[in-house]
Amino acid sequence: MTFTPDTALAVAAHELGHGVVAAWSGARLDRVELVLGGRRTAPTAAIGLCRYSSESFATDEAERAICAAGTAAEAVYRHGPRPTSAQLWHLLTTKNTRDYRALTQLCHARGQNPMGALTEVLPLVLANWTQIATLAAQLHRDGEVGSADVSAALGMTPAARAA
Repeated sequence: MTFTPDTALAVAAHELGHGVVAAWSGARLDRVELVLGGRRTAPTAAIGLCRYSSESFATDEAERAICAAGTAAEAVYRHGPRPTSAQLWHLLTTKNTRDYRALTQLCHARGQNPMGALTEVLPLVLANWTQIATLAAQLHRDGEVGSADVSAALGMTPAARAA
């Protein structure tokens, strides 16, 4: 993905979609990273990473929601608060192929459709859009957002994070 400030913010929003839904799902979030060029990617590319422990939540449903949330958040960033099914599907299948493969595997194991997971998580992404956008700007600026940053933005207390 070629780096532009807009692309980098789209990637940041995508990763914070994963991160915020992971936090609400009870996953142990470590950090969210944004890498712009350099040794870990092509010189003109932007990639993101959301690091969390998948063993820290109990349900496949939560894992599907976390997986779908990145594309849902990126769609809201790119297309506004009412992305169409076609826009969601296009992002998932052409720009977010890694998430597409993972989401397809998670959904098919339960006889479900990846598009259903996207539309199911979209309301949670929209309900937390202010926090996602604020954290995405921080990620774009600093290159990393930690678990405490996400929890603070969501108003989660330390006791709630530990539970």
